[in-house]
Amino acid sequence: MNTLNYIFDETMRREGKRVALLYGGEEFTCFFRRNNDNQNTKDTMIMYYRADAPVYTGNLISFDRFSYLVLNKETAENDVYYKSAVIRCNGTINTHSLSAVGLPIFGATVNNAKAEQTTHYSLIDGNIEVQTQDCEESRALRIDDYFNEYGRTWRITNIYFIDGICH
Repeated sequence: MNTLNYIFDETMRREGKRVALLYGGEEFTCFFRRNNDNQNTKDTMIMYYRADAPVYTGNLISFDRFSYLVLNKETAENDVYYKSAVIRCNGTINTHSLSAVGLPIFGATVNNAKAEQTTHYSLIDGNIEVQTQDCEESRALRIDDYFNEYGRTWRITNIYFIDGICH
């Protein structure tokens, strides 16, 4: 056994956590390292896992009562393990048309937010980018459908899929 294999196996034995893919249900073992820069308001971690684990960019994984979105899959520097950045989902899409129900998302950065008020109503405008797995549920999303999250009602105005992630 080589040194890298031994060190990885020992770390996995001590710190390994069992996680599951949200879509497909496959399970695998990994360990996490938090990104502690004290400036980051997002819950991000680095996930380390065996090279043969069923992990791809865009996967949603379930760990410790939360869902996480896999943001990347680094190229292999060795044949023992990969590592990926993951971010905790902070919302859920339940479309008004019910085309998507319970789809975990990560939403960030409200852009172009503005408020208008008259004597009868208040209108808050703006855009938000959300990310989730490119899967059957996200492929069912439609332009001009609506969902409620983050204290607002959002209209879907654009959808695109790239590298396993639905934006």
